[in-house]
This record gives sequence, structure tokens and C-alpha cells, in this order.
Amino acid sequence: MMNKIRKWFPLFLILFLAFPLTLAVGDGQPDVLARVGDQEITKAQVLEAAASQLAELRQKEYDVLKSALDQVIDEMLLGKAATEKGQTLDEYIQAEIENKAPQPTDEEIQDFYNKYKSRLGGKTLEQARPQIVNRLSLMKKQELFNQIISRLRKASKVAVFLDPPRVKVAEAGNPSWGPKDAPVTIIEFSDFECPYCARAEKTIEQIKEKYAGKVRIVFRDFPLSFHRHAQKAHEAAACAADQDKYWEMHKLLFANQKALAPEQLVSYASQIGLDMDKFNACFNSGSKAEEIAADQKAGAAAGVTGTPAFFINGRFLSGAQPLEAFSQIIDEELAR
Repeated sequence: MMNKIRKWFPLFLILFLAFPLTLAVGDGQPDVLARVGDQEITKAQVLEAAASQLAELRQKEYDVLKSALDQVIDEMLLGKAATEKGQTLDEYIQAEIENKAPQPTDEEIQDFYNKYKSRLGGKTLEQARPQIVNRLSLMKKQELFNQIISRLRKASKVAVFLDPPRVKVAEAGNPSWGPKDAPVTIIEFSDFECPYCARAEKTIEQIKEKYAGKVRIVFRDFPLSFHRHAQKAHEAAACAADQDKYWEMHKLLFANQKALAPEQLVSYASQIGLDMDKFNACFNSGSKAEEIAADQKAGAAAGVTGTPAFFINGRFLSGAQPLEAFSQIIDEELAR
């Protein structure tokens, strides 16, 4: 009986984590894991070197558990709904999904064919019609299934207590936006010369608008070595921060990613009204390099390997994701 409903569950279970991750280099292991001659290799060194892989494994473990939990919850809700209607589970699925899902229209079939024509092996519309109808029908049934589950979850006031993996990442006195007591803190590791980071800036602005007063955003430096001007751009922003003009410089740098040579950075400092004697002394001394290196080290220890990288109340989100990806996590955190 369960097999019939499970086909509607969008499960992508990766069943490979049958033991705790801590068995590798976590609790219970000695502080010194190896010696090479008279040099020791510590557990902390190994954990830092493996940070990104371990973060990925923990996230996959959580995804497996969350998918399994969702399946158990949804099967329970469907079983209860079926009983209330005096039906078996199979009868309920047949009546509420199989029989009620609308058939694809000719317009939908044509649109699907136009969109995926290159993947249909040269078939004409009529040749591909049965395949397209089957695919669209499954999509409509899945959509209807999701609507039913959403309604049942709301009516039953489902509360989930499974906690996702979290990484402790300090703000370390970095520039921030939003109230200090906001229930959600987003720490971003970014690179002024990274095009994906510039794309993410647009999403960050949407987050600020949607969650004003509820979200705090902290910016940490993570210039990538293969970006020629990134390091000095981050130093320029840090020097601007000394004169309380960080965000003005931040905005200019992302708006001019292809013009970040040192002389151009100096020009931006002048544009935002900095005391140029103070800025030049700071910028030319390289005094901010150590501060930026500390951010890079912290990011690497947290598992950051590329930019942009975000930690939403410690929950890792990688890349220039759309607002929906952020909202899903932010809303979950606000609900907690």
C-alpha cells in the first residue's frame, strides 16, 4: 500500500551515512593524530583541512533524515485523512490525486515541446505527444499532492524539531546591517571581484526589504587568489570603514567590478568623501591585510571554498541563490 503513495514523495535519499561523522576525527580521538619526524599533526589541523568535505557530509546526512521525516509525517497525515473519509489509503490517493489531477492542455503540450524539443531526439510533436502527456500528467499530480500535504500540515499544526547542521562563525567586528538582536543573522563571505557575489548583492537587497528588523547581515572578506584586484579592493573597503563609510565603498566596488585597479580604488575613496590623507596612509600601508587574512582563515575553517558563501544562523548556503532559497531557511529560523 505504501508503495503507491511513495511515488509522489520527492525523495532523493542518499543512504551512506550509517555511522556518526565524529568517528573520523571528532570526539574520542587524540589531539595529536600523527607525527612526521618531530612534527605533530593535530586534530585541529585535520578538521580545518577537511572542513568543507565534513560540512557537505553533515548537510547530506541532514537532508536524508529530513526527507525520511517528511515521508513519515506525510504518510501519517494521509492515513488520517483517508480514515476520516472512510477510505483506504489507496482509495484516498485515487480519489484525491489520480482522479482530480487535470489533463494537460494542447497549449501546455506545445509549450513543453517547444522548450525541450532539442532533448526529444528529433521527434515531431505528434510522435512525442504520449511522452509529453505522461510527463505533464505526473507533474500535475505531484503539484496536487503537494497542495494536499500543505493543507493537511497546516490543519494538523505540524511542528518539526529536527535541527539542521550549524557552523559557529563569529562576526569578528565586521561591517553589519540590521539590529544586533535580530533573530536571524546572515554572515556572508564574499569577494568584490566575484561576479556571482555581485549577483548575490541584488538578493541581499531583497532580503533587507522583506525581512527588515528581523535579519542582521554581516559581511566578511574572502578575496580569491585568482582575482587580481580583489585583495586591494577589500583593503580599500576596510580603510573606508575606519571613516564610517564602509557601505558606500562596498556599493561602489560591486558596481565597478571591472575597474578595481589601485588608482581606481583611490578615486572611489575620493568620490564618497573620505579624508584622503587618512585613506592613503591606510591603503598604502597594507595594514588591513592581516584583518582580511583572518576572515579568510575563518571562512576556510567553516568550510568555505568559494564565493559567495552564507551562514544563516549557522546554516550553510553556497552560491548566488535566489531569494526563495534564503527565504526557506530564514522562515524556518523565524518559526523556531
